[in-house]
Amino acid sequence: MKRLAPLFAFAILAFTPSAAVADHGTDSASGRITIFGSNRYDFSARSSAVGTDARGRASITLTSTDPDQEWSGEVTCLRVVSATPTTPAMASIGVLVTKAPFGSTVQGFVFSVTDGGKFSGVPDTVALMSFGALPPPDGACPAPIPGSIGDGEVTIHDSF
Repeated sequence: MKRLAPLFAFAILAFTPSAAVADHGTDSASGRITIFGSNRYDFSARSSAVGTDARGRASITLTSTDPDQEWSGEVTCLRVVSATPTTPAMASIGVLVTKAPFGSTVQGFVFSVTDGGKFSGVPDTVALMSFGALPPPDGACPAPIPGSIGDGEVTIHDSF
């Protein structure tokens, strides 16, 4: 029986899910949220647990124009703040614009989102923090801020 104990221990570890293994020290923010029925934010961003090595894509689309105007690009920074008993999880996302409407001089933007939680009843929000200048570099995203209530779904994961 003593010879089988290591096999049983291995079998238990192999089939037990682990949050630490699934996490890999990665923060993330993803989703789609629309405010005022005409401004749509789409995003999928990831970074290390300390907010470096940011990557992903994001866009802002104005659907109130004909045709729609869209600015999209590569994520340059991501800053995630965990939820507390009184505040939702929050993230700020910086984006270097790689696609823009003809004639646009916008080089980047930063926006902030909140994740009210699946069962909390607190709505998700979005706020445009800057639009036009180059976005912050990796590891230098500003602190996220609450914004306007939106329609959609935001999911934020803080690895801490």
